[in-house]
Formats: sequence, structure tokens, C-alpha cells
Amino acid sequence: MGSSRDLNSLKSWNPKLSKNKASVKQLEQQLIDREKQLEKEAKRREVEDLASLKTDTLSWMYDTPKQEPQKPKQTTKPSTDKVKKPTQTTKTKRKFDYSKDDPMAKLKR
Repeated sequence: MGSSRDLNSLKSWNPKLSKNKASVKQLEQQLIDREKQLEKEAKRREVEDLASLKTDTLSWMYDTPKQEPQKPKQTTKPSTDKVKKPTQTTKTKRKFDYSKDDPMAKLKR
């Protein structure tokens, strides 16, 4: 009645065909090559980063300092009439009062 031939072997999508096996093998090889290329690129970048870190850490010592523009010297003396003399007080005030924070201050009173 019918032949024992497999009809799937005639289909283009059949994975057992040598043509399909070759294309799959070629794609896998391309992926492997791409992964190797990415690994080499990552190693190269890492080496460049480490090299740039080594040179950047000490480069500031060897740079020439930036020179600021020179200001003209003041030829006239400031007048003493405008200078206010501080008033002398007998009692100096403290800037901060720590008596509130002192636990022994309550016992002294």
C-alpha cells in the first residue's frame, strides 16, 4: 500500500538534514567566536582602566601649578581715622553657656 519512506526527511525544517545541521553548527561557531571576542575586549578595557588609574594617581604631582594673575600692590596706606578701636570691657562673655548641659551645675547652686 504505502512506502516506508519518512516524509519528514523531505521537509526543509527537518533537523536531521545535513544542510540544517551545517547551518546550526555554523551559527554555534559564530556565537562562540563572538563570546571570545567580547572576552578579549573586556580584558583589554580592564587593562586600559588599570593603566589609566596608575598614571592618573600621580599625574597631579608632575603638573605645573596654575599661576594666578598678580595683583597690583597698594601704594597708599589706609587712613587711621576710619579704623574703629574696640571698646574694652572688664567682663568677657563666653560664646557658649554649658551650664545647662553640666549635670553637676544643679548641685553647685
